[in-house]
Amino acid sequence: MTTRRESPEGRGDSISKRIQLAGGPRVSIRLAGAPDSALRKDGTALGRYRGVVEIARGGMGIIYSGEDPDLNRAVALKLLPGGEKSDPDDLRKFLTEVQITGQLEHPNIVPVHELGVEDGIGPFLVMKRILGRSLKQELQEIGAGTSHASAEKQLARLLGVFVKVCEAVSYAHSHGVLHRDLKPDNVMVGDFGEVVVMDWGLAKVVGAAEPGGETTGAAPAGGSESGGMTLAGEVLGTPMYMSPEQALGRIDALDARSDVYSLGALLYEILALQVPFECGDVRQLLLRVSRGTFRPPRERSRAPWTIPREIESVALRAMAADPAARYPSAAALKEDVEAWFAGRRLAAAHYSMWDLVGLWVKRNRAAVCTGTAAAI
Repeated sequence: MTTRRESPEGRGDSISKRIQLAGGPRVSIRLAGAPDSALRKDGTALGRYRGVVEIARGGMGIIYSGEDPDLNRAVALKLLPGGEKSDPDDLRKFLTEVQITGQLEHPNIVPVHELGVEDGIGPFLVMKRILGRSLKQELQEIGAGTSHASAEKQLARLLGVFVKVCEAVSYAHSHGVLHRDLKPDNVMVGDFGEVVVMDWGLAKVVGAAEPGGETTGAAPAGGSESGGMTLAGEVLGTPMYMSPEQALGRIDALDARSDVYSLGALLYEILALQVPFECGDVRQLLLRVSRGTFRPPRERSRAPWTIPREIESVALRAMAADPAARYPSAAALKEDVEAWFAGRRLAAAHYSMWDLVGLWVKRNRAAVCTGTAAAI
């Protein structure tokens, strides 16, 4: 993915050796520049990248925006919170994320430009910068009533975004990759219609060793604010969106259907403008998630639209506590949402005779209108 340039200080060798000691992937790391080009105290440069400004921070990484002067394009840069002093496990996770994301070339997955290392900073990932906002921010704006589009158009657009997310996840699954942290915060919606699934920091290749040596079983201690944040360690993922098997710490039991559950939780929030589970103590939240006890979207909705019964059934099937009762794949989930747009029967829904008549009318609206006009 990148080329390697030797240096007297052996900076690339040092990072690579530490990753190898941790059992991580063998990589060739490009050195970002001379030692005096590291991120300056005024926070304006990292290697050859200029205008570097922090835009987001979490437990697993710090995101910066910047400019690539050679290509004159905006980029996003991700660094480890511990920088070059990060422990080998964190380095291994970071390099695993870089390699997984770099190998998933899909229009709805963030493109990777470069992997570099900088003296005094450590390794960093350079990605395409998406000019837009997260799906979470869009949902919050609609909930605040600041969007001017009609309710029906807003819902249709959001469901279109959801279909693209399903396409990205389906592609990743076809390459044996689980995301394991799907949520509105990790979906970027661009100003020109782009939909990009971000943050593959917890991603795992099916059958590969766990990147970081997580254990299973006990839930981590934490306060009420941890429900929407990514947890790592005993439990992987974000509690309000993780599957019951994730909440139980059964890392070895996770498969594509675990991501399907998280997609269902994401769809739930789109429909109701509410997360599936109310926030609270993290241990109690994980207990509720593991039991699969939550109220349907229509009972908790704050949305300006009426939730279609069929689409609600899609979210409920995707979020079934038993993995065997969920959609078998992200592709099957996507197909049901597309069937709703087309006026076809959904696998997750039950229909009366009159419901089927209504579907036929929806599919043949033009012919029905023409026939009615002719009769008049």
